[in-house]
Amino acid sequence: MTKNRIKLIITLSILNIIFGLKNLSGQIPDIQNIFEQGNKFYEQGNFNEAIVNYELLISKGVNDKSVYYNLGNAYYRIKSLGKSILNYERAHKLSPRDEDINYNLNFVRTFVKEQEDNILYKIIDSFTMNELTLFVSITYFILVACLIIYMFYKNIILKWIMFSFGYLLIISLILFYSKYTIQEKTIKGIVITTPAEARTGPGDDYSVGFTLPEGKKVIILTEKNGWYAIAVKQAEPQPVMLKGWLQKHLIEKI
Repeated sequence: MTKNRIKLIITLSILNIIFGLKNLSGQIPDIQNIFEQGNKFYEQGNFNEAIVNYELLISKGVNDKSVYYNLGNAYYRIKSLGKSILNYERAHKLSPRDEDINYNLNFVRTFVKEQEDNILYKIIDSFTMNELTLFVSITYFILVACLIIYMFYKNIILKWIMFSFGYLLIISLILFYSKYTIQEKTIKGIVITTPAEARTGPGDDYSVGFTLPEGKKVIILTEKNGWYAIAVKQAEPQPVMLKGWLQKHLIEKI
């Protein structure tokens, strides 16, 4: 808790001196106070009040891994598995290599039978879109700079450097495209209550196709009349992709 609190305070302090965010500076002390109060409630064992404070921060537009991480902890303490996984997932999305977040997320996932991700997905998942965008940009500009220099000073070493950065650019573009299509473009959600009965169509008149446990991750395909069309990986008895319809209030988007 202490480490995450310090990180958020540092982040908010930096925002306070950025010229483009001056219009938010008046709210930052209030945000810090709400975060600190939430932490105090958590440390006192008053997890419901801690949740109120963390949720208030999110409603004010705060999108910070520490808030989601602490919120996930608080929900776990009151045995709300779905909300706990949801907020750990949101924290993981912002900071995919954070050891504390990944440990807690992997722990709560053990309560829900999820199919293990393949190696390629894990590699892609370890980077944020901002990191991949920055890497692609830097690699591209270095490659262009080397190409311009090579036009005037042809050198075998420079040629090999260009080839190396060319390969790096191709790899980074593949990772970027994969991240966007597999993770960013795909809308995912978490089942936040149980039992969640997936029906064969968007309405209570349709028959129940299958039931999902609280905390299950689903892919949201479309929306109709207060229902989500969803797809979900079923690991047992054999891997299969199930499709059905769930009421919107049973799911929250990551």
